[in-house]
Amino acid sequence: MTLYPSRAPATPPFELQVSRGEVPYHAAYVKPGAIASQGVTEAIINAAGYVPAYQSAAGVVKISAANANDTSAGTGARTVLVSGLLADFSASSETISLNGQTAVNTVQSYIRITEIKVLTVGGGAQSAGIIYAGTGTVTAGVPATVYLQAPAATVVNGTNVDLGPYLAVPLGFELLLYGANLQATVSSNTATLLIKYRALAAAVWTNFYTYVTTVNGSDRPMLPYPLRIAAGYEYCITSKASGTTIASSCCAYGVYVGG
Repeated sequence: MTLYPSRAPATPPFELQVSRGEVPYHAAYVKPGAIASQGVTEAIINAAGYVPAYQSAAGVVKISAANANDTSAGTGARTVLVSGLLADFSASSETISLNGQTAVNTVQSYIRITEIKVLTVGGGAQSAGIIYAGTGTVTAGVPATVYLQAPAATVVNGTNVDLGPYLAVPLGFELLLYGANLQATVSSNTATLLIKYRALAAAVWTNFYTYVTTVNGSDRPMLPYPLRIAAGYEYCITSKASGTTIASSCCAYGVYVGG
């Protein structure tokens, strides 16, 4: 009797099923980030070119522009969609009509601002200057504390620069981090790269994984059990140099669950 292999397909790996969209309420999560030049001050690895401030409690947020042409009847950005997480960590958003360098308060109170999207523009077809979300005294359109900003020349449906491997998880969702690629280019000193997390209202981050390079080095930690970032928590990857400047990069990956 001749035996032939079964034509019935084996169950594919879970990660492959997620990538194919075959697992309800699950999506692949991949977030890269890089810092071209950094010194001894620890910073979140992102492409934004600035380090956002983070609220410890929900509050009204000021939306303003550095250029007076970003106003409801101006040639620049006229309206923006501001999105974020409320005190109960639910996701919400609202449309703001800009008033140039004069701040406009949000109606809702946010514990995190996650996105600024340009909705409508005037004859210039893009924002004239940087658009800010923040708090404190606003000087020439710039708040004393900046939560998030959308760069100048942002077109319709354009958003703030990607903050890289960072996420504030909203109500009804969770992030399972499987691992990360970490790399730093240094000369004669070392670099420290850290994966960390905290509750949104907490002031102190918890260090989950620390990698200290030699002169030049990279690491790819594969977590035996995924790091769970629950709703109401956030994670980030940071780097710092022990001496002179470094260039660092990373990519976090995992599964985003909820819906």
